[in-house]
Amino acid sequence: MKTTYAIAAGAALVAVFAAGCSSQSTTSDTPSAAGSAAANGSAAAGSTAGAPASSTPGKGDINQAVPNGNQKTLAPVPSTKPAPFGNGVSVQVVSTKAVKIAGKGPGELSGSGYAITLRLSNGSKATIPLDSVTVAASFGSANTPAEGTTRPPTAPFTGSLKPGDSASGTYAFVVPGAASDIRLTITYSTSAPAVVIDL
Repeated sequence: MKTTYAIAAGAALVAVFAAGCSSQSTTSDTPSAAGSAAANGSAAAGSTAGAPASSTPGKGDINQAVPNGNQKTLAPVPSTKPAPFGNGVSVQVVSTKAVKIAGKGPGELSGSGYAITLRLSNGSKATIPLDSVTVAASFGSANTPAEGTTRPPTAPFTGSLKPGDSASGTYAFVVPGAASDIRLTITYSTSAPAVVIDL
C-alpha cells in the first residue's frame, strides 16, 4: 500500500514539472502584442523620416528681363535725354524705327515692332564689359513685356568699353502697332542700378 502511494506521488511531481517547463517555453517564444506594436511603430516612423520632402518650383517669365532683388531701379527719364547710372556711365536713345520682325527661331514671334539704337557712354574710371548689358522693353499701362528677337536688325553691345569711350547697340522688339507707353529697362552690371527710359 505504501509503495502505491509513493508511485502516485512521484507521478504527480513529474506532471507538475513538465507543465512548468511548457509554460516557460510558450512565454519566451511568443512576442507580446505591445512589443510588436512598438516595433511596427518604430519602423513606420523611420520610413516617414527618410522620405524626401516635396517642393514646388517657382515660375518665371523668360521674356521679361528684370534687375535682381538687390538692384536699385532709377526713376524713368524721357528718351530725349541721357539716362545716367549715377557713376559716370550713361545711356541714350539714338533712334527708334518701326520695323517688321520675322521670327524664325523656336518661340520667336513675328509682327510689327521697333528697332531701338542706344549709345552707352563711359564717363567712369573703369572699363565696362558690354556683354553683360541687358535691355528689356514693355508697353501699355500694365507694362506688358515685349518679345525681343536675336535676328537683324538686332545688333547688341559686345566687347568692352574703356573710360572716355562710347559704343552703340541696336535691340528689336515685337510690339503691337497700337501699343503706347513703350518703356526700356537697361542694366550693364549688378553693382550699378537699372535705368528706365520712356519712349
